[in-house]
Amino acid sequence: MYMRVQREDVVRIPPDRLGEEEVRRYLLHLANEKQVARGTFSVVLGGIRFFYHHTLEREWRSLDVAKPRYEKTLPIVLSREEVWRILDAVRIQVYRACLTTIYSCGLRLMEGCGLQIPDVDTAGGVLRIRGKGRRHRDVPLPGATLQLLRDDWRTHRSPS
Repeated sequence: MYMRVQREDVVRIPPDRLGEEEVRRYLLHLANEKQVARGTFSVVLGGIRFFYHHTLEREWRSLDVAKPRYEKTLPIVLSREEVWRILDAVRIQVYRACLTTIYSCGLRLMEGCGLQIPDVDTAGGVLRIRGKGRRHRDVPLPGATLQLLRDDWRTHRSPS
């Protein structure tokens, strides 16, 4: 295993003869010049840490301080038209009602799965959500979603 130490002069030095400063410069080269992905940097850093800490038994503080850069990514947000096209493509009525309720009320997936009949307050137009950590909240229930839930109840309720 050989490391590239300088960009202009390719100097190949066995890793057991490298100093802490050369390894630090190599990691900076990966992060700043080559701009490797976070996962690639983590794998390289983990291998170097293992080699120098466990194999060569060198305790270098710079290896403990080095961290891969944080990647700022924005979530993918669908437009309303895209969401309604997706919901219209759902052919099974029960699934469509469930997904529409989750979307229109802004629920987490597990909150939507845990809904029960007593959670629907038709008089107040709200939906009682039993959230994480025994925290309950009321969310507005759109009229169209309430009508969809009523239609689903009429056609799919169990006779018991």
